[in-house]
Amino acid sequence: MESNSSSGTTGSPARIRLCEHSEQVVLHTSWTDRNAGRRFFGCPYWYPGAPKTGGAHCD
Repeated sequence: MESNSSSGTTGSPARIRLCEHSEQVVLHTSWTDRNAGRRFFGCPYWYPGAPKTGGAHCD
């Protein structure tokens, strides 16, 4: 008899994404009127309303 089982993902492992602070990125959700509910990966130090100049928006 042949066994049919699923052991999760197959193929090459997923790449770990890092932010500019060399931290693993996390999944954020936008709640602005323009992008409500849109999910995006970003720095774990990012916070809503942070300034976006010079790449220091998550300090």
